[in-house]
Amino acid sequence: MKLEDLSEEKAENLLLNFSKNKFDDFSLLMSVYKNDEFTAFKRAFVSVLENTVLPTEVVIIFDGPVNQQIEYWLEKIRQQTGQWIRIVRFKINHGLGKALQTGVIKTRNSIIARADADDINVNNRFELELNFLKKHPSVGVVGGQVKEFNQKIGDGALRIVPTDDVAIRKRLPFRNPFNHPTVMFRKELVLNVGNYQSHAGLEDYDLWFRLLHKPEIKSANLKQVLVHMNVGNDLYARRGGNGYVTEYTNLKWRMFMRHYISLGAFIVSVIGLAGTVVTPPKVKKTIYLLLLRK
Repeated sequence: MKLEDLSEEKAENLLLNFSKNKFDDFSLLMSVYKNDEFTAFKRAFVSVLENTVLPTEVVIIFDGPVNQQIEYWLEKIRQQTGQWIRIVRFKINHGLGKALQTGVIKTRNSIIARADADDINVNNRFELELNFLKKHPSVGVVGGQVKEFNQKIGDGALRIVPTDDVAIRKRLPFRNPFNHPTVMFRKELVLNVGNYQSHAGLEDYDLWFRLLHKPEIKSANLKQVLVHMNVGNDLYARRGGNGYVTEYTNLKWRMFMRHYISLGAFIVSVIGLAGTVVTPPKVKKTIYLLLLRK
């Protein structure tokens, strides 16, 4: 994927023609915090504007103070698009789980699409997912494939996830079966299982576990790449940490208590993750690419 500088002219043209877009009854939910860069955020938001179908509202959670350039630019967009963007402000950073929990409650539509503040959505992402949910009313959450990129070095690995409900449920006890920035889900079902919760680094994995614990709720991933995910140079160094291990252990224990995994699988998975915490970043990167990506 070629990354090009986003011109002011391109952004202005998209906003000038905003009313000519096709809209559908779904909400887009984003969370922004202090470390999100303006250029990456702007590129991500323009990828939303470029989609073949737009949401009728965008709910953005400011998880504590954010980059002032982001604030000013969003205010400019709000002046041109009316009430299309709604911003909810937290005085302090509460973390992604709390931000998304609040965002789900604040949305007005029955279908919610997630988007991250620095990823690029392909231009027909929302249309593909909406059409799938309309054709499959039993599906509660749908996602898709991801291709990683680095702003300095270009394309990276593919994050391949299973596409059918059976395969997704088979992967769920061992690995997250969804690429979080690609998902679109039904609000009522997510609220019924307790919404997002504050499990740092595992907010979505925990939610899918609770959602798919109900056998009547089906799931799917589209085979197409729906999002180009922005990964920084420190991705592999940042993976793990004592807090993450604690959250992961607690999640796996809940899976064991609900008979999703055996005691042996619980022990092996926790020990395996704990081992990655002390693994040098270069070795961690190799493992990550060989075992977790294609």
